[in-house]
Amino acid sequence: MSQISPPPPTNQESRVPLVPKPPRSVLATIAFGLAILSPVPCCPFVGFISTPLAIASIWRLRSSEDRRSRQLARAAMILSLVGLVVQAVTLEALSDWVMKNLDRNMSASIRSAFANEYAACVIDIAPSPLSPSARPAPTAEQLKIFANEANQRYGELRDVSFVSQVGDGGMLNVAMTSAITLRFERKDATGSAVFQLVPQSAQWIPAARLIELTVDDAKLGDLVLAPAAPATQSTNQPSKPLSEKP
Repeated sequence: MSQISPPPPTNQESRVPLVPKPPRSVLATIAFGLAILSPVPCCPFVGFISTPLAIASIWRLRSSEDRRSRQLARAAMILSLVGLVVQAVTLEALSDWVMKNLDRNMSASIRSAFANEYAACVIDIAPSPLSPSARPAPTAEQLKIFANEANQRYGELRDVSFVSQVGDGGMLNVAMTSAITLRFERKDATGSAVFQLVPQSAQWIPAARLIELTVDDAKLGDLVLAPAAPATQSTNQPSKPLSEKP
């Protein structure tokens, strides 16, 4: 005797009730969105925001059954850490590039001073809303006396190297004081130089406007190129700022 098979289930009987997914964590979503931007060079500080947000979302979801949000929070944490590392490496490389080009500008200004090229070392500052006010600088006559005296003492300048640098002043009126080593034709000497950094519209790196230069010389006296004396003092001694320290 044949058995009668039961009728196939209807569509309504075959449906499995769907369990609604829990809503995704807003904090983890925000942390993940910021973490994606953290490695971008134009967003250097986003990683410092996304990292604590990712840590907070991981802590809040530690006992949650929302697996998607937990994974999102962990991904945000990893991306934030990667972004911080990328930003640190980028910042260091950018800083090295800026200092290298700035050293080149300052070295060119010093070479121009010893070559008695006034316009190349004491550059003019074009009037502009972003241009700093010109700091006192040596005159062309002072530079001529300094260059001639340096040539008589030491001969031609061969090389300039920077030992240390210290900046001061405001953002748009920065003065850079540098300890330098000078290699001349006849001897090597140490010294110092003070520059006013002047922003340039055509370049990222500011120009170096020389405002003071000193060559240390214990035997003949320090050779100093400094700004002109105030107008209240006598002008009959044009070489007064070009002093020789005993």
